[in-house]
Amino acid sequence: MAPQAVIVARDPDLLCHVGYVGPKRPPPSAAQSRGFGRDMVWACAEPGSVADPHEADGVLEVGYYCCLRRRGRAVGPFVDGVAQ
Repeated sequence: MAPQAVIVARDPDLLCHVGYVGPKRPPPSAAQSRGFGRDMVWACAEPGSVADPHEADGVLEVGYYCCLRRRGRAVGPFVDGVAQ
């Protein structure tokens, strides 16, 4: 974690600490409202279920784990129009 100005100055490919974890894919507008500019899009993965002894049934359903990515910048499988 770092101040937003430091993060922006380093121009990272993915911003995950300001990302999203939840049961449904977040809307595109939520990526643009995080304060990193209007050209941000989601780079989402579906990790599936994970064993978690703290859950009642011993399984945690992660849903979606999403990071921010700049539109037009390919990062691994995340490119514009795919895996967003």
